[in-house]
Amino acid sequence: MYLQSCQVGQVSEDIPLVQSARVEREAFERFVRDCEGVRILHWLTREGAGPGEDPLQVQQSALLERRLKDMPKIFERKRALESLEPSLRSGQISIDEFSQRMAVLLHGCHDCPTTECDDCRTVLAKQVCRQQRRLEQSLRMRQISSGEFVRQMRRLLDACLLQEYRFPPNYVLRNEQEETAKARCALSQFKWREWGPSRHPVPDSECETIAVRFRATRERLAVVRRDIRTKEGLIENQRSRLERLRCERWPSGVRRPADHQRWCEEINAKIRQLELESSELAAIARTLSDQLFSIGREYAAGCDERRLVS
Repeated sequence: MYLQSCQVGQVSEDIPLVQSARVEREAFERFVRDCEGVRILHWLTREGAGPGEDPLQVQQSALLERRLKDMPKIFERKRALESLEPSLRSGQISIDEFSQRMAVLLHGCHDCPTTECDDCRTVLAKQVCRQQRRLEQSLRMRQISSGEFVRQMRRLLDACLLQEYRFPPNYVLRNEQEETAKARCALSQFKWREWGPSRHPVPDSECETIAVRFRATRERLAVVRRDIRTKEGLIENQRSRLERLRCERWPSGVRRPADHQRWCEEINAKIRQLELESSELAAIARTLSDQLFSIGREYAAGCDERRLVS
């Protein structure tokens, strides 16, 4: 049996229910991991849906994967523009040279086979081209400074990037690390919801209650997992003490110190206690993880996806 893609709330006939449940659970745990500490205020745009289609399913996975993959390139383009400003200000490059380099940075919405804006293939490309020409003319006529010119070009590039990657209007691309985390979170959330339960919308007030429960449970789970890591570190430290004292490998023919046996027994007892505590915490973590998954499915079935990670 092989897994095949399916719509939200649907299970392919080729996928055994147990296997489908496992895939959904793995996708959910990846979503929780990738979205820890991430705040998403905007979800996906709802463009491109046809009659009767769920907008979330219209090429959204490909879009989100492209966003995540291209995030370094997005910020590389922004940095490239910033590096042009001192060269333009100092006269190392001309306005025409700046324009040529800018056209490369605007390639996502600068589909123009010639230098004539009317020849651009899309409405957006014509708008970008004309705006760029107006700014260049204003700079040549000294109506604006080179600094203002670059600021306006920065806005033009940002608008182009938002359009190219279908970000919500007026979205602000902050820094590469933050936006990469958001893109990874959004992709993981989408992939989980792709395998999630059927949709049964519920009132916003109920959704908010579910979201509060989800976040509280997620925070409790994070605390327990941190405690487990702390216990594991303490256990490792105690085992290092055993190694240093050579409790398990004392050299033959060498007399042990008077308190050596007691030291080793105390360390072993401490390790057993820490392992017991770690095991109890692991059981709590499993319970909380199951609760979180249940609440998440309840949310996915009836609520808008933005509140869960904001």
